[in-house]
Amino acid sequence: MFNLTLLRRKFNTLRTMLKYDGVLNSWAIVRERLPGFNWIQHRRIRKTVSKSLIRDQRLNDVHQTLTKKVSYVYGMAVEGDIAEFGTAGGFTAVALATAVGFENSHFRNDPRRGKWIHYFDSFIGLPEARSDVDKNSHHFKTGVWAQGGCRVLSETQLTSVINKILPLDVFSIHSGWFKDTVSSLPDGIKFSLIHIDGDLYESCIDVLDPIFERGMLSSGAVILFDDYDCNRADNDFGERRAWREMVEKYKINFSDGGSYGIACHWFLVHSYVYQS
Repeated sequence: MFNLTLLRRKFNTLRTMLKYDGVLNSWAIVRERLPGFNWIQHRRIRKTVSKSLIRDQRLNDVHQTLTKKVSYVYGMAVEGDIAEFGTAGGFTAVALATAVGFENSHFRNDPRRGKWIHYFDSFIGLPEARSDVDKNSHHFKTGVWAQGGCRVLSETQLTSVINKILPLDVFSIHSGWFKDTVSSLPDGIKFSLIHIDGDLYESCIDVLDPIFERGMLSSGAVILFDDYDCNRADNDFGERRAWREMVEKYKINFSDGGSYGIACHWFLVHSYVYQS
């Protein structure tokens, strides 16, 4: 049955959007709500990064989760920038950039706008496994993770990929080992969302330990682990063990957001104890 009241309300909403957001940004907002919008974004990602990276279902699930979490930190005014640790072939890097680009545009006249995105990677693959935790892990013993592995895009290539989505003054790339690049971050920097794809237990510790020690993670921030269930989801290895140790060390009060993708998991951080 034709609903004139609903049609009038939709028309008034569109008229308001055009008045305050302009044609291009209004279209971006409208198409986000179209049934095919996720497909449009996914096609853009497929054109940008390697077609062999992941299966469609994982692409859908991971991309949607990252997009929702970025929308959350903007909409709920969680303080701080966004960071990814481990960029590999650029799939999640592109998903985050796409979401940040949309939110920066959507919130451009709002105090919540303007988050910066940081990408961290060695660009020479995984480091040498030095910790006994990593050396005894299933993925290391079977050769799934090896020194130099997971090397895909170079720093120049990643910059080119992200620059197709975001201007150069909205993102930065930190080249080097996490233990060096994270520790060299300036005092006062805050993060509202971090995505960790460092694979190894020690790499995860190299990210989380200085971030929590220096109080870089804001209240309400999101942590997403790409490899949480790797090593057969054994709590004694990888990101599972690193997260457990950080929770104990910094007395982290958190909510478990659950799993997504194939081996991924996310958490919401409420509070923790750190050095002032």
